Amino acid sequence: MILKHQLTERSQLNNNKIWRVRKYAVNLIRSGWSQSKVARHLGYNQSTISRWYKKWFWKGKEGYYNYSNKPKSIHPKTTLWEHQLLVRRLRKETEMCHQRLSLHIKRNYGINLCPMTIYRILKRNDLIKTKKRYQRKHRQIKFFYPDNAGQLVQLDTKYLIRGKRYQYAFIDVATRYSVCIVTTKINQLTTINITKEALRKFPFKIKMIQTDNGQEFQSKFINFLANKNILHRYIRVRTPRHNGFVERLHRTIDEEFWIKTDKQLSIKILNQKLNNYLTYYLTKRVHLGLKGKTPTEALKTMHNY
Repeated sequence: MILKHQLTERSQLNNNKIWRVRKYAVNLIRSGWSQSKVARHLGYNQSTISRWYKKWFWKGKEGYYNYSNKPKSIHPKTTLWEHQLLVRRLRKETEMCHQRLSLHIKRNYGINLCPMTIYRILKRNDLIKTKKRYQRKHRQIKFFYPDNAGQLVQLDTKYLIRGKRYQYAFIDVATRYSVCIVTTKINQLTTINITKEALRKFPFKIKMIQTDNGQEFQSKFINFLANKNILHRYIRVRTPRHNGFVERLHRTIDEEFWIKTDKQLSIKILNQKLNNYLTYYLTKRVHLGLKGKTPTEALKTMHNY
């Protein structure tokens, strides 16, 4: 005979976790109910009730034993806790995305972690922003992607402290080989002097330089490039995406270098620190656009180098 309070408890259990239903079934069997009666009472098959009872706690000589279906060991495909700590530490130190973290860890630590595994680790620990769908407003235009080093170098300027500190950035589109210099002024004469220094630092000959329409890239600068047998071209007005490689270089340096550096230091010290970062950027920092290579490694594969 089923009591009223048992029916009430039965109706409540239907909305709770399944382990509560199993515990209720085991307690009914221990109180003297048969398995068939419990099966009819709960609406399950008798073999299911029998399996629950066998896997539940039972009393032995040394105490109670648990034969539940809870996993007794770590899943073989579970990411090791040490690897998860490594991913979290590198994310906080370098702010790399999950794709670059996968390449960096495989390259420097010999650990092969899938990018999506790293993405889930970062998402669980609130270390990555959720993806947002981007609606492109303009039609994608065709860009010129050179095959060899020096065919196209993008040049741009950025103020660090307005009126006091400016950054000139050069980047080769084919190899991502970069040169950056900090100055106190921004004009055509400064641009010419900075370009002379950059030409000495590039290990290959530059054939074309692309800039925006700023005042520092006008007639005097163009005549200087013509004397050096270097072509020059402007991007469209108010279209910085045409200079996307150097714009991305600015952002990378901001996120990985300037955020940790005092911009009020002297120009000499700032250039020394910036050169140290660029050494890391060129020799150790992997690039997704180069299929996991560094700019130095990509440069060695160019047949004209």
